[in-house]
Amino acid sequence: MTNELSRRRLISIRNRDGEEILSIHRSLQAKILQDLDKDPRQRERVYQQAFLLVRQRFPLPSPIQVPEPEKWPACIKYLRHVLSLQKAFAGNLIDISPSVELAKLLSDGGIGL
Repeated sequence: MTNELSRRRLISIRNRDGEEILSIHRSLQAKILQDLDKDPRQRERVYQQAFLLVRQRFPLPSPIQVPEPEKWPACIKYLRHVLSLQKAFAGNLIDISPSVELAKLLSDGGIGL
């Protein structure tokens, strides 16, 4: 599927520092969001999946919140994804109940910031 989308220039796959980076064309993003608007349950499932992926990657802060410079590169790398989740939640783009897990991720993002 990614090969077909790449061939049609709807996505691009680049390598940066040994990692694959996937970029999605804005028109495809808009179409995906439009389809998700029609199915709120699917939209919530997609949000939860995105949340879990970001939570797995974003480093946990020190329990006493001391600076941990070795974690800063990962914080910088994934902070924009934490902010995207926050924007979707706060902007009512997704209708989900607030959770302790989301609050912890947002707090961890703030500490990392």
